[in-house]
Amino acid sequence: MEENPNVVSVFPDGKAKLLTTQSWDFVGLERGGRVPEDSLWLKSRKLIGAKYYYKGFAESEPIDPSLLSARDSEGHGTHTLSTAAGRFVPGANTFGFAKGTAKGGSPDARVAAYKVCWPGFLGGGCANSDMMAAVDDAINDGVDVLSMSIGGGLIIDYSFDSTAVATFHAVANGVTVVLAGGNSGPALGFVSNIAPWMITVAASSIDRSTYCSEDALDLTQVKGKIVACKGGENFPMVIADMISKAGGVGMILANNGNDVIVDPYMSPATTLAYEDGLALYDYINSTKNPTAYIMPGRTTLHTKPAPVMANFSSQGPNWITPDILKVL
Repeated sequence: MEENPNVVSVFPDGKAKLLTTQSWDFVGLERGGRVPEDSLWLKSRKLIGAKYYYKGFAESEPIDPSLLSARDSEGHGTHTLSTAAGRFVPGANTFGFAKGTAKGGSPDARVAAYKVCWPGFLGGGCANSDMMAAVDDAINDGVDVLSMSIGGGLIIDYSFDSTAVATFHAVANGVTVVLAGGNSGPALGFVSNIAPWMITVAASSIDRSTYCSEDALDLTQVKGKIVACKGGENFPMVIADMISKAGGVGMILANNGNDVIVDPYMSPATTLAYEDGLALYDYINSTKNPTAYIMPGRTTLHTKPAPVMANFSSQGPNWITPDILKVL
């Protein structure tokens, strides 16, 4: 096959990963982990195409037959599609805060979905061969823009990088390709999707941190107190719920990055950026009886600086073509 003049390169199939920090099923777009049969997507003029690809993935691990459709079973596709092309949604808010109109980057765009990622018993993921087949179909379908929030893995020569090869063909056919840079920060040099013809996009928000867990929390010391906590492996909402169930009256979560995202806490809680968290711990460690008050919440606009690169966002340099700046 390698001797065929029409074959550019031959390389083993592999798996990419979904690049997102959290599914958005909590916003109520799904019921029981699945998009319901009566969803508007079956009748909407927004979604004008839906295909799925699984044969490459099935070579490495079994797939639940009930998932074999273009439906979004995990929330990642719905999340990223809404970010790219979600329609205007008036009255969007989180428990009454930040009321306004939510929308994607191109709210009037129509969408064709190409599902290539699957949950699995061995970790799941996105087979490179399925992804390449989907990109070929997208080119033939005449799409204008490809938005791909998948990546990860080793940095290899573009000739053997399935995403680079597939997207090069897309760009050669007039398709703009936009890909996620990854969530492997803050160490340098771990940015994904670095080929020169790709638009590589960083993340600019954070919803996780690194030290708070149930094992680290002395539940006997929590009752009746506002707990200052360094972020942990659990989502902030889980930590706040754990503290509340232990009798705590509130939580102040010190993040591990200098950016903060609003979380839908069900008990009194707030989140601080890393530098503000350091100031909080300085106060606690230098005061005999530290006291905290949580005032009623409010929406604050036009904060500075903004935007700020998220702590978890993958960063350059680009080890293959270092003169190409990654990421945006």
